[in-house]
Amino acid sequence: MYLSNLKLFNFRRFQAKNDGAPGLSVDFQSGLNIIVGENDSGKTAIIDAIRLLLGTVSDDFQPITDDDFFYDGQGNFADSFQIQGLFTKLSKHEAGIFLEWLSFDDHGEYELKLTLTVEKRKNSNDQAYLERSLVAGDINAGSKMSSVARSFIKATYLKALRNASDELT
Repeated sequence: MYLSNLKLFNFRRFQAKNDGAPGLSVDFQSGLNIIVGENDSGKTAIIDAIRLLLGTVSDDFQPITDDDFFYDGQGNFADSFQIQGLFTKLSKHEAGIFLEWLSFDDHGEYELKLTLTVEKRKNSNDQAYLERSLVAGDINAGSKMSSVARSFIKATYLKALRNASDELT
């Protein structure tokens, strides 16, 4: 199984389109994928989106900040963002682990869809907070994934080597 597609809606610089299409859709291949681009082109946003969606093996805390919400450059931030991930090529064993959240592609193959939605909210005392929801399954029929199942999809995140000496001191 591998992450074959990632979609970003109002996440950082990737504003959702008026027709509901994502601001960015990235297809990945099985095996090694390399992300190359100019400075400030969104490479880190892709990596951070994957980390937010899947969590990490080390359970690093990655706080969500205003900078994670799309900003239009004129003082307006989006009220929510969404990250969608699609896993394909599941083995029978993997399909068994995620059985209650699976759907099928056009060829009858298993696929697992994950959707993280983060919304800015206010409670009854007018205090701001972030509502974070991760569901698995089809967009409108998804349900929360168990922590046992989630442990099978966590990512390993290796920090940039340029910071290695800082991390060791």
